[in-house]
Amino acid sequence: MIDEEITRAARQVCAAQAWKKDSPESQNYLIGNYDHTVWMRLVKRGIQLGLEGQAMVNTQHCPNCEDTEQKLHDFRQEVSDMITDILSKDGAVFTNYIGRFIIPKPKPDPLVDVAESLGYFNTAAQGWAGDVRDALDDLGFEIREKGQ
Repeated sequence: MIDEEITRAARQVCAAQAWKKDSPESQNYLIGNYDHTVWMRLVKRGIQLGLEGQAMVNTQHCPNCEDTEQKLHDFRQEVSDMITDILSKDGAVFTNYIGRFIIPKPKPDPLVDVAESLGYFNTAAQGWAGDVRDALDDLGFEIREKGQ
């Protein structure tokens, strides 16, 4: 994401917050008149740090990579859910600008449900489901819903 895109995203966040408070300042954020404000600089820096953290996770190996990646994914999902909630309550005014930040909610994995019914839980259930998928893939099989 280039600096211009980060600035545009930060403007949208600030404008949405001002709009929620029925402040006329929202338009000033959108057109860039308030790029110098503390709030705008904080939001922009937060976006930059988030992107840098994501880049670090994607390029460096660390002892807890999987945990870090999961935490990053969970955080991104939380931000996405919050933006979705804001858009649903405040209208779709900003959908064109921040809609690309929305991550579809993941569908529950039916194999994890099967693993849990067999007594596996949490990461063990996910591991079991992954092992089953890998074994089926190695044998040339795939899982599909009935009727497909």
